[in-house]
Amino acid sequence: MISYYFCEKHGADQTAFLDPNNFGNGTTANTYEINRLIRKLANVVSLPSEYNYIRHHVTQHHNVPLWVAMNAMTFGTVSAFYQYMPNDLQTKISLHYPGFSERLLHQMITAVAKCRNVCAHGERLYNLKTRATIPDTVLHKKLGIRKKRGHYVSGRHDLFAVVIAMRYLLSDEEFKPFKASL
Repeated sequence: MISYYFCEKHGADQTAFLDPNNFGNGTTANTYEINRLIRKLANVVSLPSEYNYIRHHVTQHHNVPLWVAMNAMTFGTVSAFYQYMPNDLQTKISLHYPGFSERLLHQMITAVAKCRNVCAHGERLYNLKTRATIPDTVLHKKLGIRKKRGHYVSGRHDLFAVVIAMRYLLSDEEFKPFKASL
């Protein structure tokens, strides 16, 4: 969805996603982070590349469309891409998740990205705590999670929060095997 809506607005040419003017919301806030994202994106579509499809598009077409580049991006880069997309595009994506605002969707993606990094780097997962916090959800209440001073004691910035985020982000068909293997 990120690729589809971004390309719908800015075109599929790589110059579109390498242009910092196509990120943010017309302000200079987050300029450093947006430029950092652009550098990461430029590295994804540059040679030498470990991905045959990137090499093919660079050498044959002199352009790597966003829909191709997305396959070579890290989950963290995809998360940052969403974070710095203009609000109108974030809104279009969040509409695919009923009841989710753009901010809530970003919080869920960030929590999953942090967990993914812990797994990828062989860190201890069972007592994961992140600064990325997901808000209270209907699922928190449904699961009967205990509250302390009006806040849920788990499922906000821990491994349980990642499981809750996955429940919201994945379809039923995708979540059921995840839950079973968990």
